[in-house]
Amino acid sequence: MPSFKHNAFVELLRKQPGLVPRLLEQVFGVTLPEHAPVTLADTTLTQLTPTEVNADLVVEIGAPPELAVIVEAQMQRDEDKEYSLPVYATTLRMRRRCDVCVLMVTPSEDVAEWANRPIRLGPGNEGFKIFVLGPKEMPPIVDPAVVTANPAWGLLTVLAHGNEAGGIPVLMATLRAIPQVDSENHRVYFSLVIDRLSEPLRRALRREIAKMQQSEEIEYPDIFQPLIDRGLAKGRAKGKAEGKAEILLQILDFRGLVLTDEQRGKILACADEGQFAVWAQLAITAQAADELF
Repeated sequence: MPSFKHNAFVELLRKQPGLVPRLLEQVFGVTLPEHAPVTLADTTLTQLTPTEVNADLVVEIGAPPELAVIVEAQMQRDEDKEYSLPVYATTLRMRRRCDVCVLMVTPSEDVAEWANRPIRLGPGNEGFKIFVLGPKEMPPIVDPAVVTANPAWGLLTVLAHGNEAGGIPVLMATLRAIPQVDSENHRVYFSLVIDRLSEPLRRALRREIAKMQQSEEIEYPDIFQPLIDRGLAKGRAKGKAEGKAEILLQILDFRGLVLTDEQRGKILACADEGQFAVWAQLAITAQAADELF
């Protein structure tokens, strides 16, 4: 099941499909047709045989399309991709009768290094390659003006780098820009950004927002209200479920039990006190995080 973070990356690009050709041009040097329309396409890649595979996102450039881009958000290594990605590309190429490429987006440098290796299809086909957008290809933006002008790209780099956001001014610019990216789900992205920050950066951000509250000349945007209500990390304890989740995560971290993004997201999203009681008992004796689930 896709993780919360995986879905956030996919939705970010779904809401801003124009970011996909910009990434291909500016990061990978791909030449694209000028002023071509950018549209979302069906992500179900059905073949003639009864096998069905689904991509995270398909973006078409041009009408009719001159290039179809299969976008995959990848949070961790998945050896099955070595077999499914070529299927994605060839199936879509057959259907749309145009050039096709695969763009993988990942916040993990380890995953990026793994995905950058060519996929061997067989004799005579040694090097099926995809474009991989990892942290190195998404350098943190250090200019608030650039973030304001490119909110989706700014958010993507912050999600990739977390604590390397370039300082409080850039982070504040990113948080202000989030509602422009996706007005319906901006609080989801907001929470994801906050969760990626280290405690020192959270404290610095909290101090900055406190200054905004105290100033009569500066009105803080509504987007910051959750930070004020929650008090960032400490504020999570105001809610019973959130407080229990934080304590459980601390126990697991102390015991050295490493959680996947999906497992961590499941704990943070849980509101069942009975489930927390079960997890708390298992957390004391478990030898691996999987034993909790």
